[in-house]
Amino acid sequence: MKGVKISIKNVGIEPAYDLNWTINIVGYGSGFLNLTKKGSSSLPLQIGDEKKLRFLPFGRSVIDISITANASNAFESKKSADGLIFIFFIIVLYL
Repeated sequence: MKGVKISIKNVGIEPAYDLNWTINIVGYGSGFLNLTKKGSSSLPLQIGDEKKLRFLPFGRSVIDISITANASNAFESKKSADGLIFIFFIIVLYL
């Protein structure tokens, strides 16, 4: 897979307001990598809608990927995965 593709979906029973997200990629091994990307949206995410994000890190390492998303009217949601990165190709090993 080229880069990290993330989908944040509103699975709640009302629109999500003031959506914020953080993507953190930490690498270990021959190439140390520590990248963080933060973002937000002032537009409400309607019920069942998705916000698609893409992040293209660069390196050569074993990586941990963690994603956190929250809205002003919803609980925080976290997801993480382990993988490998070589240049900008990423293989997710565990989700």
